[in-house]
Amino acid sequence: MSKVSAKRTMLERNAAIFMTFVCVISLLAAAGWMFNRPTLASLNPEFIPMPPATALLFLGLCVAWLIQRVFPARHGMRILVQACLLGMLVIVLILALRYFTGLGPDLEKLLYPNPLPFGQTLSARMSPLSALSFLLAIPAFFLLTGGKPIQRAKSAAADLALSVFILNGIVCLGYLFDAPLFYGGTIIPVALTTAISFLFLSLGQLMTAGPSCWPLRMYVGHSLKARLMQAFIPASLLIVLLQGLLSTVATPWIVNPALKVAVGAFLACLIVMLIITFIANNLSSEFERGRKAEQALLQSEAELRALFASMHDVVLVIGHDGVYREIAPTNPGLLVKPPQELLGKTLRDVFPPEQAETFTSMVQQVLDTKQTAQIEYDLIIGDRTVRFATSISPMTEDSTLWVARDITKRKQFELVQDAIYRITQAAITSEGIDALYHSIHSILGELIPSENFYIALIDPASNLISFPYYVDQYDKPPTGMTQLQGLTGFVIRCGRPLLATREILDQLIGRGEVEAVGTLGVDWMGAPLKVEERIIGVMAVQSYKQEIHFDQEDLNLLEFVSTQVAQAIERKRMEQEIQSLSLTDELTGLYNRRGFTLMVEHEVKLAHRLKRTMLLFFCDVDDLKTINDTHGHAQGDLALKEVSAILKENFREVDILGRFGGDEFVILALDASLESTETITNRLQTALEAHNQQGDRPYHLTLSLGIARYDPEAPCTMSDLLAQADRQMYNQKQAKKLKE
Repeated sequence: MSKVSAKRTMLERNAAIFMTFVCVISLLAAAGWMFNRPTLASLNPEFIPMPPATALLFLGLCVAWLIQRVFPARHGMRILVQACLLGMLVIVLILALRYFTGLGPDLEKLLYPNPLPFGQTLSARMSPLSALSFLLAIPAFFLLTGGKPIQRAKSAAADLALSVFILNGIVCLGYLFDAPLFYGGTIIPVALTTAISFLFLSLGQLMTAGPSCWPLRMYVGHSLKARLMQAFIPASLLIVLLQGLLSTVATPWIVNPALKVAVGAFLACLIVMLIITFIANNLSSEFERGRKAEQALLQSEAELRALFASMHDVVLVIGHDGVYREIAPTNPGLLVKPPQELLGKTLRDVFPPEQAETFTSMVQQVLDTKQTAQIEYDLIIGDRTVRFATSISPMTEDSTLWVARDITKRKQFELVQDAIYRITQAAITSEGIDALYHSIHSILGELIPSENFYIALIDPASNLISFPYYVDQYDKPPTGMTQLQGLTGFVIRCGRPLLATREILDQLIGRGEVEAVGTLGVDWMGAPLKVEERIIGVMAVQSYKQEIHFDQEDLNLLEFVSTQVAQAIERKRMEQEIQSLSLTDELTGLYNRRGFTLMVEHEVKLAHRLKRTMLLFFCDVDDLKTINDTHGHAQGDLALKEVSAILKENFREVDILGRFGGDEFVILALDASLESTETITNRLQTALEAHNQQGDRPYHLTLSLGIARYDPEAPCTMSDLLAQADRQMYNQKQAKKLKE
């Protein structure tokens, strides 16, 4: 339970106690008049008793408070309570009007026709001072029982209740110090029981109003001011009570008045000393707890500063109007301005207008929904563009916590991974080597400036280089084979990437390590194309503009991408070589045994180096000999074509398919795990069944299938994979025969 809830619960409990006191006193008074024992309505036979009308009004207020407490959310009960309060207010007004003018019905005579006189008034008649207290207390109840009262209504009710408390406190002092003027003398006397009931009633109303209303908010709590008031106010009341008792009760047995004064002063000093001792002990404990809390706070602050110092995120507090309110000392290098210059400024001062409006709207949305929002954006800091991933969370009623993380490198890495994937796909899907070169240029241009780009390949036999792809805004593509001159030849000879500014180029030319070839640019950057540590060429970009420069990060990126580019070029060249050797099966269009073997051996080496798994499928067409013998070889060839078509449809373009001879087919599924085996075989079986249900064929196609997995952690040769898959296929074929 929170401190506020605990405080409210305590006040509600106290209010119930005070209202119980009011109910008990008024019940005794009503019983006294009912059974003709008015003494029950007073504390002393010499005091005026509480009038019956007053007792009934007190009981009515207690009942109204109880109904509101038990049924706070019921509209009908609330209306009933309001109507009862309004009726009691009318009764009080009638009684007051009767007292001052003699007009109106004599309601009190109906309750008790023949009351005893008390001075110049009747003992069963309400005092005008009591009527005034009711005229203050009933509206206070009216304000507190009106549904969910607003703070202004609660404060007004508390003010009325405080007025009732002060008025009846004066009445009690009159009885306590034997001062009839305070309680109305014998002309308009107020019963002591009535005044005490009003005191309890007003205290109950103050507690019901809550701790946020004056004067209760100064009294309730753990602040120094509240603690002093909690100690001195009851002590002051106790001193006054003791003085009053000494003035009245002690008079018969204390002969010397000076002795009475001395006893009163002694008791007052004793009480004050006890209170001061109590307060001093409490304050000492509070100060000690405060000192420890301050030390803990300083320690926590130091730890928080250390935590902030180790953080790389930007932590801000942004107000509902987009104003920078606080900036944590985490990573000032990711701020567009120093923190002291940003504080007090708005998002519109930092971001472009459209972006600033979007962010301001998001801040307001977070405050309205109390839900955290995520957003990514770019921000120019100095001479670089930084990508941020930001979390905006509600902090207070009108401010948000803005935590921004630099994800520039992560985004760059994602772009590189995407580029590598697309280069690999281009190597597989491009119709020719020239289309692959164009795709590589386009993809690389998304990562670094590559307006001027070329790929050079070396012929290991002649040690000459060619430029199969060359784009330059000043120089024409070189024709034929050339010597290893210039920066391209230097990279091939060194075997490592090179970033050559104009200054570095001049130094290399001056030392005779390179020759000046073509138009000299501002920056040149090249990386060797390597396949299994064998250099097959160079990939290079060049800048002729002063505003475009390359750095070490760009060189690292080019070197990283060049590895995948080299693999893609080598694969495409191998495919063309295989095609040039006519290594395809004429009947099915798949690779023949030799073509499949060449492709698979290359992929096995690549899988071992890149640590990726593959699956080898070995298929055998069941009963192909029967089809040939029964229906002729033309039907047998048609069956082989249909099987190859089904395999093409159910495997990916990146997978390698071949006819090994006769009725045997093999497929190498790249980047396929053992978990996908069931999915592939089910898909293939479904396709066969669907095919058999179509057309009017005199035979049904079925396949016996064996599968082997290539594990890069336990590498093996292509022959091993084929042997494993062949055994599985043979076992499946034998199992089918046994079932027949």
